[in-house]
Amino acid sequence: SGGAVALGGETLTLTDAAGSFAGTMAGTGGVTLLDGHETLTGNNSYTGETTISGGTLALAGDGSIAASSGVTLSGGTFDISGTTDGASIASLSGNSGGAVALGGETLTLTDAAGSFAG
Repeated sequence: SGGAVALGGETLTLTDAAGSFAGTMAGTGGVTLLDGHETLTGNNSYTGETTISGGTLALAGDGSIAASSGVTLSGGTFDISGTTDGASIASLSGNSGGAVALGGETLTLTDAAGSFAG
């Protein structure tokens, strides 16, 4: 559902995510997914790190995390296959435990740094 999450400088940690969030998350903090499946369909403006340690973080429709400082995958999946026009993120890094599901969409790195072994 919609609404707003004011992160401030804190990190929101999802331990067993389930569902879809159409609202927005804002602030200098970040988002960490430990397990489960969460779909974001809103235009999020938080500027901290997005970390996926397990489960799936999906973007759908016009969902965006473009303002995030980057996506780190240490497990789990970053899925943009349900987006309308692909997705942009600052950078992508992580080890062989993570995966990116593109479907037919394009993932654009706007400030590429680091390495991704997934």
